[in-house]
Amino acid sequence: MASRRKQSGGFTGSMLYVGMFIIFALLVLLTAGFYFYPVLCLGLMVSSALMGAKPPPLPDPDKLVSVEGDREIEGQLRKLGAVREEFRRLHMRASALGIDSTSSSAGMRYDRRKRDGKLINAELDDVELRMKDVMHQIKATRTQLLGAIPNWRGPFERWVGRRAWSLAARLSLLVALLSIAGMMIASRDYPGEIAWLASIGNFASGQLLWRPLRPDMLAVMMTGVLAGYASLFVSQPFFRSRLKRSGDVGTMLRLAALEERLNPDQIYEYDPDGAFEEPEEERSRSEPWWTVLGVAADAAVEEIKTAYRNAIRGYHSDKVAHLGDKLKVVAEFESRRLNKAYETAKVERGFV
Repeated sequence: MASRRKQSGGFTGSMLYVGMFIIFALLVLLTAGFYFYPVLCLGLMVSSALMGAKPPPLPDPDKLVSVEGDREIEGQLRKLGAVREEFRRLHMRASALGIDSTSSSAGMRYDRRKRDGKLINAELDDVELRMKDVMHQIKATRTQLLGAIPNWRGPFERWVGRRAWSLAARLSLLVALLSIAGMMIASRDYPGEIAWLASIGNFASGQLLWRPLRPDMLAVMMTGVLAGYASLFVSQPFFRSRLKRSGDVGTMLRLAALEERLNPDQIYEYDPDGAFEEPEEERSRSEPWWTVLGVAADAAVEEIKTAYRNAIRGYHSDKVAHLGDKLKVVAEFESRRLNKAYETAKVERGFV
């Protein structure tokens, strides 16, 4: 019994020390945040000034892929189309001869007990190997060309982030100075009306670990700093959204389309039952992003994000793992279609 009481007392004491440490850490953060507020704002403005007021230049999409590269991919796709057509003709030939089909791990095959069935199976095996070889070549070519595209998203996002914080810091300093001036005037002329606001400043300044100024002056300055911090974190997303739309949206859309076209996975989808199907790229290109996501063209940002999350959730790998290969291909295509529409929406509407 005594040992249990001792253990209980030790645990209570440890929790007390932890609570005291957390309170002390919060007071240190409050004090540092109060006195280093101007330094923080100036640092944010200097960081943006080092990057410049204009966004970094974007690469020209027309100069990123050579004519030879386009021709190489076009030739490989033609070759794949020819092999695919040969594959289909073999199935049509087997159907015309009336040979019974069978299922195997390689896909649809035909009755091996018949001579024609054996010959067609052998030809199908050969065609499948050539299909896979051409697909490998296409993926290798697209991967090489995609790797030659410079990283344009990273520098632009960094510029947007720093510039947004800089503009927010300027507004924050202005709000803080106006709040301090307003509090000084109001406390002199209308002390009763701002008593509740002054009490917040008095309480917050009373928690500072270092108080070199008069309590009333600290309370006024604390009110201004709190207003400045509120303005800083509220205005930054607004400036970020505006800056993303200030870039060359047309060039960014073209770059995104080029990356999508060179995506190594954007080729023909393999069907284990014996066919290669083209992704419905032409249909997806003609559909505006709001139609794909199922929202209005002028929908709010949060509505767009919610619609995307709800739509993409149904095609998650965990949701389709138990389905057949054909349905998995459909789910993969729909996921890419939704992701492409969402990326276009982010660029056009300027959100992250």
